[in-house]
Amino acid sequence: VRDLEEYDGISARPWEDMHHCLSKSDIVINCTTVGMEGCKGHLPIGPNDLDEGKVVMDIVYDPLWTGLLETARNAGSLVINGLEMLVHQGAISFERWTGLKPPISVMKDAIEKHLMVNFHEGSNIPDRVHG
Repeated sequence: VRDLEEYDGISARPWEDMHHCLSKSDIVINCTTVGMEGCKGHLPIGPNDLDEGKVVMDIVYDPLWTGLLETARNAGSLVINGLEMLVHQGAISFERWTGLKPPISVMKDAIEKHLMVNFHEGSNIPDRVHG
């Protein structure tokens, strides 16, 4: 993170400043395993940290719909699930290894169908999360 400080408006902050930093942020990205299927832990971001002016992305893709995304949606934030990151990282690798343009929409549909099979009855996932 410290390497990013050369860019305007980006700075590394201590954990204790998290809530203050969230109040001033336009984009929030969870890059932890909290919320991932089988992982325990509590992400200390609540509804008071989010609002309709924020974009919230959770890198977790299994499940597609996490507690953070639910909290963000209820706060009016735009939510993006981890499927986008997964697909585009795979697409970059595909192109680098093969020299071919990847079929991103085909890749995304295949992953989405695979993950949807794993959802339990009564899941609160919206029909389509922004992506």
